[in-house]
Amino acid sequence: MLLTPLKHQFGRLIFYLPLLLVSLLCLSVFAIVKSSLPQTQITLEAGVKGGLFDEMSRKLAEDLKINGIDVTIVNRPDSVATVNDIADKKSPVDAGFIGSDAPEGVDGHLMQVGTVMLAPVYLIVQKDSDLEEIVNLQGRSVSLYPVGSAPWYACTKIFGAYGLSFAEEKILYGNSSAIIQDVTSGKSEAGCFVDASPGIREDISSTDNDLTNENLRFLSIPQSQAMQVHKKNLRPTVIPSGSFKIFPPLPDTDIATIALSVTFVAKKNLSQELITMISYSFAQEYGDHAFWNQQGQFPSTNYIDLDPFERANDVYADGLPWVYQRFSLGTASFLDRFVHDYSVIVVFLFALLSIVSTFGLPTPYQIIIDTRPRRMHILLKSIDYRTQRLGKISNRDGKRLNRLTKWLNKESVELEDMAQQIRHIQDKASS
Repeated sequence: MLLTPLKHQFGRLIFYLPLLLVSLLCLSVFAIVKSSLPQTQITLEAGVKGGLFDEMSRKLAEDLKINGIDVTIVNRPDSVATVNDIADKKSPVDAGFIGSDAPEGVDGHLMQVGTVMLAPVYLIVQKDSDLEEIVNLQGRSVSLYPVGSAPWYACTKIFGAYGLSFAEEKILYGNSSAIIQDVTSGKSEAGCFVDASPGIREDISSTDNDLTNENLRFLSIPQSQAMQVHKKNLRPTVIPSGSFKIFPPLPDTDIATIALSVTFVAKKNLSQELITMISYSFAQEYGDHAFWNQQGQFPSTNYIDLDPFERANDVYADGLPWVYQRFSLGTASFLDRFVHDYSVIVVFLFALLSIVSTFGLPTPYQIIIDTRPRRMHILLKSIDYRTQRLGKISNRDGKRLNRLTKWLNKESVELEDMAQQIRHIQDKASS
């Protein structure tokens, strides 16, 4: 008696197995589609509000918004710690700009999208100030970016190299606009900050830092060439005479100074479509500027010791991939991820099916179709067995019988057509 139920259970397994395989295939396709949906949100950590990194982040947000990507900007005055926040798996921060080389121990958690510019250090005083050289700043009042920020880091390194120190009560803190105002108004005798070059600043921000003020004067950093020996991310550069105003020229002479390499870094698992669109934004915003750099030098992945995203280098070299040029972000992301992540699986399945058909073996589709009568027969036996046990046909089995009846009627018509064709061929052959 035990064998009979087991027999019917086995029969049900055989009946449902092809359906199970098809269901698994559908679930796999659904999982692939879901995993290929674009990432449309990103959180950036910027420096002090109104600073260079903040303005660059907001410009990037504008570019990404065009493609339906929402950007959340988190301001943090101590931007030197930004790289650690990005590297932290528990942190909601996905990416951000840094002005220093990546510290040890983070290379396994984040990668670089690329360096977009060299941002010069501006050391300013009033035009009629008695301060003529950087060494004259000892003991004077000064305005700086907040402690822990990248501009603060650069300025303090420069001051330290010259042995300069300042009493805390003589230091004011703020963004670049505030620093310029402090010097202009006489609250501070000198100001030190990092900002974009004149040509780039006009593109990334509508804020006027008023470095064209004729009452300001720039101090040189004579040993700027030697600074790079001690700090790799500090690079010597020159602000050409007339950069801010052609005539009368401002500055009136070439100014030797230091520049920070500004690099965008992100979590290692940042999605492919975000890397693509961010890289494209950088190429558009920073690729054509040649201020004291060769055109096409930026964006670049050669300035800090951190592994780059391959897609970023591809975009910088070849432009926006064709799939992103022709389709919306959602469609492009799906096609991009599907080809990138699942192309090997698809090719393997097609190759396997081709091999199966070459040897004359049935494909999975053929197996499902060819075994359908056998599976229907098994289903009928199962229904008959349950009907005998219950003494009636259950609602579920009644629906199954209706579906079977419709299938048989359809098959009968198709089989009758085939029978007529066979008789027609035979009649023609005998006549």
